[in-house]
Amino acid sequence: MTSRFQKRSRAFAAAAMVLFMGFCLITNTAGVRRTYFDSAIPLIIQLNSSTPSNYVSPIQSAIDTWNNVPSSYWQFALGANSTASGPGADGVNLLFFDLQGVNFPPPTNVIAFSQTFTSSSGGYHATESDFIWNARDFPPSPTGAPGQQDLQSVTAHELGHHLGLDHTGLPGGATSGCGPQVQPATMWWSSSSGDTTKRSLHPEDIMGVSVLYPSWRIQGSVTYNSAPVGTFPLWFKGSNASTVGPVENPIGSRYNRSGYLLDTLFTDVAGQYSTNAINQTFDIVGDGFGYERDSSRVQFDPPGGVGQTQTIVRNIQITPTPIATISGTVQGALAPIATRVEFYGEGDPNGLTATVTSAGNGSYSVNLPSKERYRVVAILPPPYIDRIEAQGVFLPPGGATLSFNVPVAQALIVDDDAGASYQTSYQSSLSRLNILSRTFSVADSNAAPSAALATFSQKPVLVWFTGSDTTNSLTAVERRVIVNHLSGGGKAIITGQNIAQYSPAGDTLLSQYLGIRFNGTATAFLLRGFVGDVIGNGVSYLFVGGIGPQTSKDILSLESGSIGTPTPTLYYPVGSDSSQLAGVRVLGPNGNWGVTYFGFGLEGISPARQDTFILRSIRYFNQSTTGVNPASNASIPDEYVLRQNYPNPFNPTTRITYGIPEESRVTLVVFNTLGQEVRRIVDDTKPAGYHTVTWGGTNATGTQVSSGVYLYKLEVKNNIGTSFVQTKKLMLIR
Repeated sequence: MTSRFQKRSRAFAAAAMVLFMGFCLITNTAGVRRTYFDSAIPLIIQLNSSTPSNYVSPIQSAIDTWNNVPSSYWQFALGANSTASGPGADGVNLLFFDLQGVNFPPPTNVIAFSQTFTSSSGGYHATESDFIWNARDFPPSPTGAPGQQDLQSVTAHELGHHLGLDHTGLPGGATSGCGPQVQPATMWWSSSSGDTTKRSLHPEDIMGVSVLYPSWRIQGSVTYNSAPVGTFPLWFKGSNASTVGPVENPIGSRYNRSGYLLDTLFTDVAGQYSTNAINQTFDIVGDGFGYERDSSRVQFDPPGGVGQTQTIVRNIQITPTPIATISGTVQGALAPIATRVEFYGEGDPNGLTATVTSAGNGSYSVNLPSKERYRVVAILPPPYIDRIEAQGVFLPPGGATLSFNVPVAQALIVDDDAGASYQTSYQSSLSRLNILSRTFSVADSNAAPSAALATFSQKPVLVWFTGSDTTNSLTAVERRVIVNHLSGGGKAIITGQNIAQYSPAGDTLLSQYLGIRFNGTATAFLLRGFVGDVIGNGVSYLFVGGIGPQTSKDILSLESGSIGTPTPTLYYPVGSDSSQLAGVRVLGPNGNWGVTYFGFGLEGISPARQDTFILRSIRYFNQSTTGVNPASNASIPDEYVLRQNYPNPFNPTTRITYGIPEESRVTLVVFNTLGQEVRRIVDDTKPAGYHTVTWGGTNATGTQVSSGVYLYKLEVKNNIGTSFVQTKKLMLIR
């Protein structure tokens, strides 16, 4: 057994942080924030003497927006009017509404700008800020009138630049910006006409000004037996913590540092933490994996005024939770299983907390921190499914028991795609179809799956895919494995580009068993099925929506004299020509084995259509071959179905059931006998399967309709047009 839960000093895991929203700080290249000295606060704003009198109240409201943040000691104030009409280092913090556009040569999309003058004294010292509004092109509105810029909102935004906040987000056209895309924030990069709500302060704005000019700060350490505990999570219940990132220069000439709001703050490698606070009262909760929970109330004093930052030091000493035992057995359908069992503690920054190997009788036992929840995963050998897991397993101090009963796989997925990652599409498809599967990777094993197949007492359906592999798509050894599987009564779904192209003439698998050979490379982007065929009926698919490219699709031809009997199922259409075969189904003598073969990769079509081909293949094997096979999913129809409503006649409600073999766009509409739409019951994309809806005899407004005969019409569309339309009658009796 290996165990990692005893390692108490851990590297910082950035991915463990939960980021809520963000702010953006203007800095110099060294990362020093642009701020005013405390002696310059309150910052006196002077209006140009031409400012209309009805502008003063919204401007004061914008000023108060920032002044009323209790967690920041920043203050603005209105001073005497000024005659200055442009930016300049003249000792005036100007606010000027430029009606002539002197400061805005056309063309421009700039509503307003804030220009701050700085000094290197103090690192990056702001000395003056001027705010100039382009009133010629963007008339300000004191009331947020339609088509105009809201005076209070835009003023609050520009004053945010004065105090050292930059734009949030990175949209095209912004002169600068950083941090998350939080459009309702005051410091979001753009403004909408007549928007009177957009510039209200959001938590990210509040944290931004509180980082620059903080009223409250909390810091401390986390220790265990006097040793610092790094990367320990501290949850701020009822408030937020924050962190500030490195210097960046995303778009414009200004440098920035992104700031983030956190619900959980982590100690550094020395066990220290420090953050500004935006709430006067909250709880700080230490809840690290493997430790007893620690919670205490933080209570700051009322704000102390300009330059007054209250710092609370809260040191936390933690205690490990008791070690407890979790034990159990891994029992397979055939016998107990000796296998690896993995334990992932919820909140354990190591990820994997412990690993144990079960004994020959399937039993296991491991000691872990109690009072925690775990995800427990058993990694299984063939013929069983790949893995089985239990989530949210709570381990009390007295210990717990967890046992697994493991089913045998019904299908063996052979991942032969030369190291690509297409196996996920096949695993997901079989899972959606409720078919238990196991995966064998040729690349990882450097071998064919002979040994894995030998563990099955009942032959599984073989799902063998080669993806985009070329010259070595199926080796001679792999071909023999498939032939042996078939000759023993097996069934197989074989799919992949280039398999036929690089098969030698007279090949035992393709030529002698399946009766097919390579006849060129298809350039068509469309796939169609032969009408009435159990695999291809109703198929008209584009090669889109899958995870794999289809650049070398094989065209197939039939050969005579083969052991199996091939039947064309799919073709690549070229005009009205259906001779370029894309897929076949093959039955062995007396139906003792079966194959569906696709000259392209099923991973190259949409998941719903991949499901359709796999499901139809397994149903074909069940209906046409001997032996016991995995049961197919009866909840997905082979073709489109619209059933008669029940009850019929009805009062007050009736149910309508329809079935679709693949994910499709569905509309189900009720009409009267004049062809007028009464009620649209379904208008949505639906997954494959049977669906039942209820109609209560009402129209689109919810009004009851009169007795009589009505029609209900089902229309199903795929990505290239209508694929199914059917109409039936129903009768309503009041």
